[in-house]
Amino acid sequence: MLTKYYNEVYIQNTYPLAAQSYNRAKTEKAGNFLEIGCGSGLAATHVAATLLKPKSFLCALDYAKLMVDDAKCNFEKSNFLKLPGSAFEHIDPETGKIYRVDDLNKGDHDVKCVLMQADGQNPPFADESFDGIISVYAVMNMSNPQMFFDNIYRLLKPGGKAVVVAVGSSSSLDKYKEAYQACAEAGIRMTDDDVDTISLASDPQLVNKTLATAGFKNYMTYVQEVPEPLIGLHLKLALSNMPEEKHAETV
Repeated sequence: MLTKYYNEVYIQNTYPLAAQSYNRAKTEKAGNFLEIGCGSGLAATHVAATLLKPKSFLCALDYAKLMVDDAKCNFEKSNFLKLPGSAFEHIDPETGKIYRVDDLNKGDHDVKCVLMQADGQNPPFADESFDGIISVYAVMNMSNPQMFFDNIYRLLKPGGKAVVVAVGSSSSLDKYKEAYQACAEAGIRMTDDDVDTISLASDPQLVNKTLATAGFKNYMTYVQEVPEPLIGLHLKLALSNMPEEKHAETV
């Protein structure tokens, strides 16, 4: 039920932002890509089928097992797997293991997608693994945004690009927090972090400082309101009482 509500809102609001983010981060040739906070995988399956160049690799990652399970189902019935040369693998990461894209991308295929449940603040990959990294509405749910951006910088190849979409205004963020709090009171845990950790993106100056501290020298920050339906999603859940240089853009 949770993923049903999530998908309804995602397709209307978050999906277009995710698709735009992939477009911003994509390369003109084959590349390795990471989506942090992939949710139910709707953007990742579309991108894998339509945007990735031959010999590309995509890892879709989410912290929530419920979302990863739904993403696995969406990948398995997606148009992506109907394409010649496509490959998909669901991995349960081993604790403490650092993965290398070259090892995961072995085999006779044109485009490979890997799905895993892992901590988006510290993805288990080797340094300089990805040409592009995207994340949509995930960073404000993290308890340590600095670690998140530090690891994005670490994981990007020289000349790579990250596109991170976050909440831009304090008023919108307050409504988002209220919705999360309503979920918590209804017994629904969206993350393992306290709702008060949803704070980073309310202050663009703090975002810029966090990016600079991570090592980024070339970055842009935009203001993005949380769509009302996304806030309504969390309230609906609560009411249902369900048990060269690297580049970065923040939207």
